[in-house]
Amino acid sequence: MLEMSASWASATEERIAQARAALLTMEEWTRNGQATPEQAEMLLGPYREVLALLHERDLPLARLVDSVWDKLPADLDICR
Repeated sequence: MLEMSASWASATEERIAQARAALLTMEEWTRNGQATPEQAEMLLGPYREVLALLHERDLPLARLVDSVWDKLPADLDICR
């Protein structure tokens, strides 16, 4: 069986940090490259969407999983 080494929420928070760092890097790149506002939005939009999904969908779900994970019966046949 697999062991859960970290909480789902902490793993999701790490993904949020990675997405935020990528967004900041891309923002700097668009500024230094003197992209037009339209070009910048085309490049930055997907990063913002990923961050929004992580915050609005994934993080609440991860927190829910964490809150019930340890309450599951030990003999339940799932990866722990």
